[in-house]
Amino acid sequence: MNEPLTFTVDRATWAVGGFTQLKISTDSKYSKVPDDTKNGKMCCLGFYINQLADGTDNTLAGIDTPSEFCSELRYTEDTIPDAIRRLVRFDWNERNGQDYWIWHNNDKTLQLMNINDKDESEFDDMTREELLTKYFADIGVTVNFIGEFPQEEN
Repeated sequence: MNEPLTFTVDRATWAVGGFTQLKISTDSKYSKVPDDTKNGKMCCLGFYINQLADGTDNTLAGIDTPSEFCSELRYTEDTIPDAIRRLVRFDWNERNGQDYWIWHNNDKTLQLMNINDKDESEFDDMTREELLTKYFADIGVTVNFIGEFPQEEN
């Protein structure tokens, strides 16, 4: 059985709503952080990977999904960290007559990405944080939320 994991999302640098990446550079249209490359925003899975699978800022920059992260770092079935294994599956594929293995996001990861990226007004009974807490718990992970969202500039 996988060990339980815990990570923290800081609302001050959390990229939510709209399409987000694991790590968003400060020159991205999604970033509301001043031009300081050390303070780019991350989606919830960016925080997860950064804290639980050694995803440094440089490794996460420009990567959209956990499966892309696995491909970029050339993980194999034998080398993938448990924290990442909870998010992806390694599948056999065929394209143009070539057979190969490729990383895919699993269904829970797709749900987590959808929750992070949806507009908050689209949620019915639960908040974004409540939904993320529930779906992360389904894969044996506890998420804590700290800090405050930055004030919107007018």
